[in-house]
Amino acid sequence: ANHQLISYERIMRGRVRNRGGGLTPWGTFLSCEERNSTRRILEVDPNTGYYRTTNLVDQGGSYDSVAFDDENPDRKLRFFITEDDRRGAMIR
Repeated sequence: ANHQLISYERIMRGRVRNRGGGLTPWGTFLSCEERNSTRRILEVDPNTGYYRTTNLVDQGGSYDSVAFDDENPDRKLRFFITEDDRRGAMIR
């Protein structure tokens, strides 16, 4: 819990052009992937390497990064997704 790096290894085999991502409150992490015309956000289990496409967005975009806001426990968890766009588009 002191936020020190314990180890580092590649667990997402076969993925290319992964962009930024972030941790989830339940212990997985999210990775934005751009692969040819397929652009999606993957949720990855760091213990097993298993990953799946999330349903955080309903269509493909040029996703660059994702984060969440859980500061207010009385409010539903919110995710924020930025697009790799010169205008700085953001989806909530």
